[in-house]
Amino acid sequence: MNPIYVVFSANLATLALKIIAYLNSTSAAVFSDLLNDVADTIGSFLLVLGLYLASRRVRNQIYYPFGISRAVYVFGLISVSVIGGVLFTIAFLRGLATLFEGYPVISTGTSMVTMSTSLLINTALTAYSFYYYRTHRRDPSIIGSLLDSFIDTLGNAAAILALVTRNYMVDGVGSIFISAVLLVSAVSIGYRYFILLIGRSPPRGDMLRILNTIINTPGVYDVNELRAVMLTENDYIVIAEVEVEDSLSLAKMEELSREIENRVKKAVPEVRFFAVEFVARRNEPPTYRRLLDLIGKGS
Repeated sequence: MNPIYVVFSANLATLALKIIAYLNSTSAAVFSDLLNDVADTIGSFLLVLGLYLASRRVRNQIYYPFGISRAVYVFGLISVSVIGGVLFTIAFLRGLATLFEGYPVISTGTSMVTMSTSLLINTALTAYSFYYYRTHRRDPSIIGSLLDSFIDTLGNAAAILALVTRNYMVDGVGSIFISAVLLVSAVSIGYRYFILLIGRSPPRGDMLRILNTIINTPGVYDVNELRAVMLTENDYIVIAEVEVEDSLSLAKMEELSREIENRVKKAVPEVRFFAVEFVARRNEPPTYRRLLDLIGKGS
């Protein structure tokens, strides 16, 4: 299962728990943590929507040759900027008001239990995200979720501390801290959307796997150009210029093209669209090493 679905389900669960906790306490930190979960749930929902749109076929592929899945990042960038900014402002001002006005902190057993349960879920989600990140070729699509779940755990702990101490100073500082957490989450999600929208290439490891797969395919002598872009976090477009024997027949070229595409998609399943252009073999030093150096240097 894609971890995005797990993240979205966990965010829904913690959001429900924090609503209950907020209704059973007067803590500004709990209120800010609730707003943070609202932002996280919206962000993860947009990612789920993106995965859904990526799996849908559009009616007219002439006008939308690569589908409409990128639309979710446009909406996501706008919503994160607007909603994230508004929620951050509300949480920050609530924390300041608590510090200056000295509002009393009232907590109940229900608020403690629900917030503690939420903390356990966030901790488990952080562990799961880290495990998935380490075991799935350091998948970049989970990095944002890993960061969000980790800082959410810290914010959750700050809210619980406010409930335990029932001290307005701890509550106010906790609320301000959580508002900062909310801001970091919004910026990190917005950055991911921005990078995808401007046409970032896939991660370095995937680029190296694609290049090595092509160059190691029998019949390929060199790779002159390799261009790849992330359509979404899980769908790549790859275009390659490959050197082959000039005596290769059209039928053999078509067969070789299918072989390269199958090998690349097997090595990197995120490659959804693949195109290869064949050129005659040149009596020059291999150029794929230059590509290896460029990929290794990164941006």
